[in-house]
Amino acid sequence: MLYLADSGEYVMSFPNQADYDRWRQNISDKIYQDIEDALNARIDRSEINTAGCIPEHHWTGMVYEPIYKERGKNVTQAGTFFGRSYSSC
Repeated sequence: MLYLADSGEYVMSFPNQADYDRWRQNISDKIYQDIEDALNARIDRSEINTAGCIPEHHWTGMVYEPIYKERGKNVTQAGTFFGRSYSSC
């Protein structure tokens, strides 16, 4: 479950949902599952996970690369799909 760190409130809706739904159609279920599995493995290793640090500063060569490619190698749009705006850690 996602929650806002500053308020502790659970996230119940997401900005850009329509964009996400449209972009999601361009990524196969297999690739999406691989990404989800990688995220779950990372989350299971640590109690606190900051979305802004995943996938760090690069997308290529990682399980997340299909998101980056689908968004035209645009880091900002890939980050939006991923669920965060691009920022450094």
